[in-house]
Amino acid sequence: MHAVDGISGGTITADGVTAMLEERLGNYVPFFEIMRKELKVKSVLDSLDTESLTVYSSNIIQ
Repeated sequence: MHAVDGISGGTITADGVTAMLEERLGNYVPFFEIMRKELKVKSVLDSLDTESLTVYSSNIIQ
């Protein structure tokens, strides 16, 4: 009554796919870290008020 007719192998396949993704995407981690730092800097620069920077820099030049 409680017999197993077969095992699908879904867990084995999922474990293999997970290992493959970790291995392959792991090669891109240094690139992602660089991009994250660049995006943070760009975000900070974009958020600065350019009018106040212009006024400040013109006061320095005088």
